[in-house]
Amino acid sequence: YGGARDLDHTNPYVLQFVSAYLNWMKNVIGYDGWRWDVAKGFSPRYFNEYNLASNAYFSVGEYYDGNPDVLKGWIHGCAMNSLAFDFGTKFTAFNEGLASNNYYKLQGAGLLGAGYSKYAVTFIDNHDTFERGNGIDFANINNKDKILQANAYLLSMPGVPCIFYPHWKTHSSALKAMILARKAVGVHSESSVSDEAAGDGSGYRAYVTGTNGTLILELGSWVSDSQWGY
Repeated sequence: YGGARDLDHTNPYVLQFVSAYLNWMKNVIGYDGWRWDVAKGFSPRYFNEYNLASNAYFSVGEYYDGNPDVLKGWIHGCAMNSLAFDFGTKFTAFNEGLASNNYYKLQGAGLLGAGYSKYAVTFIDNHDTFERGNGIDFANINNKDKILQANAYLLSMPGVPCIFYPHWKTHSSALKAMILARKAVGVHSESSVSDEAAGDGSGYRAYVTGTNGTLILELGSWVSDSQWGY
């Protein structure tokens, strides 16, 4: 990657100095953990080494790939010591699903559907995807209802949700209510999900189990029980 720093992480001096810098950032400046940019830039084993050396409270890698199996491979390469941004859910549930009115795509998407919600930082858009949006990218959606539906999905599902700041600025009251619902039910990164989508892709609903009850999410067109196959 042409814009990246050319560091030889196999060199023990590089490991030593990067670790020292991270510890300075954590212990002097006050950072708790790390968001790793361009995580494809070098072997995931070194992310684990730097997390261990700095005793990071939190770590998430920007491994820009929508294939859940590829993301799982990176997580395992980090010795399960880092989370990953869930591009699988972003591309499938939001870009291909909500942006295209296909609610079927919300079922079993990304790291959530792969059983790796504990390691998934879920998101709708970020500074990269928002600027590089195309015809099916959720970044081009300006419809309030669709934005709130996407955030309802984000804040109902397991994983570690990351709210897109422009959404927060415009819809903070609605998002605060969703956050309070998540907290009240006790939804967490490993909550179990029972979900289903209408056969024609017009609707979706999920039952998410928290530590203090069940959160019910319903999106899309209202459908009868017969359409759900009951």
